[in-house]
Parts: sequence; structure tokens; C-alpha cells
Amino acid sequence: MRNRYRNVAFLAELLINILVFSISCAILAGLFGQAGKLARETREKSFASQEIYSLFETLRARGPEGITQAQPDGQDGYALHYDEQWNPAGGENAAYIIHLYTTDNDTGAGVLREVTAHASNNQGEEICTLTTKTYHQGEGGGA
Repeated sequence: MRNRYRNVAFLAELLINILVFSISCAILAGLFGQAGKLARETREKSFASQEIYSLFETLRARGPEGITQAQPDGQDGYALHYDEQWNPAGGENAAYIIHLYTTDNDTGAGVLREVTAHASNNQGEEICTLTTKTYHQGEGGGA
């Protein structure tokens, strides 16, 4: 009789251990999934901001004509398309899109150009937005 209760206690303890282990595995799987998503989002933001800063430097040096791969987006701006590795790609293969919008304000002595860049993925989810301003001195110089 005593052996029977030991067997039942052993089985109950074994079932409880399996239950605790299963719950722990489920929690860890969820945490690894969230960590993977966070790593992907961080990678996207890093590559997007690096590409946007590169575009800003090209605009400062050469102006809007210097960005040869840009296509008009129909909203007074330009669109640049990139594949999964952030290499320039065609519009139909694009995993990421950067929209550039420029606004020129004449100050009398020159032009203050404001450039805003919006990076998003192909589902339309925004990754990051950055803005810069540059001053371009006019022909006659300042007063």
C-alpha cells in the first residue's frame, strides 16, 4: 500500500515539473521573439539614419541634382527605393523607401534650404524622420 502512494506522489511531482518547465519555455520563446523584433527594428533605424545622413551630405555638396537615383514622388519630393540590404533597388523590389522633401526660403542674402527625410518599410510603417537645414549664400553676398 505504501509503495502505491510513493508512485502516485512521484507521478504528481513529475507532472508538476513538466508543467513548470513548459510554462518557462513558453515565456522564454516569447522573450526571444521580442528580442528578435527589437534587433530588426534597431537595425532598420540604424541603416535608415545612415542612408539619410549620406543623402543630406550629397544634397549639401551637389544640391538636389546630385541624387541621381531619386524619382519624383508626386508630392513635391523625391522617393528613393532600397532592397533588404539597403542597396538601391527598383520601385517594385523595394523593401524600404526614403522620401525627401525640400523647402527653399529666400532670405534676401541667400537661400535657407530645409530638407526632411522620411524612411519607411514597404508596408508603410515609419522607421525614422530626420530634418536638416543648410544656408546657401546668394550671388551678391550678405549686407
